[in-house]
Amino acid sequence: MLCFVCNTRRICDENSYSQGGLGRCTEERAAYRLMQRKEEFLSDVTHRFHSAANRLQLLISGESHDIFAADVFYHQSCYLKFAVNPTKQGNEQEQIQKRISNDVMNDFFARIRVKVLRDKNGYLLSELIEDVRNMSDEKGVEAVVTHTSTLKMKLINEFPEKLGFYQTGRQVIVHASDMNPCDYTVATLKGHGLRDNDLIRAFAFMVKEKIQKKKNKESQWPYTPE
Repeated sequence: MLCFVCNTRRICDENSYSQGGLGRCTEERAAYRLMQRKEEFLSDVTHRFHSAANRLQLLISGESHDIFAADVFYHQSCYLKFAVNPTKQGNEQEQIQKRISNDVMNDFFARIRVKVLRDKNGYLLSELIEDVRNMSDEKGVEAVVTHTSTLKMKLINEFPEKLGFYQTGRQVIVHASDMNPCDYTVATLKGHGLRDNDLIRAFAFMVKEKIQKKKNKESQWPYTPE
């Protein structure tokens, strides 16, 4: 199955129609719009949707011109571009993109609840933003978050006081606030953006800092008379 408008395969094709996947024409109003615009685009060979109109014409030609009987599939975003007038299209497209973007972040936050807060795993912030980009691609939208600083603020706002952010040079380890970042082994984060030497250096520094804090705390204890 291919979208007759863009005529390309996308990662999101297997998703539900509302989540950016392929859908089939099942409504009279949608069919009317498609057929109306098809005739308009067929009459203008210079129009960017002329080829798409030809594909639609070919799809329904073998089914007595019954659009419901033909295998006419399309993405929601492609349908809006093809069948809806530009002014209305802009508003509807914006609402769809916003809803899908919110879904991406909600799915991402759900993973954080499980992987970081429940399972106590540590992740590099640079790795997490790649997850957001991949999830955005799967939904067929532009990357919801493009900078680690923005992602960090979103995580802080979503999980106030539940997450910790440990700086190791230019990298940031995201972990549950009730976990000491020193408790993570080098192997935990290996292969996720830091070179081995950087990792060893970072964790050596954390261990040293942890020991120093312990010494400072012990030095503040009240002395017992001997």
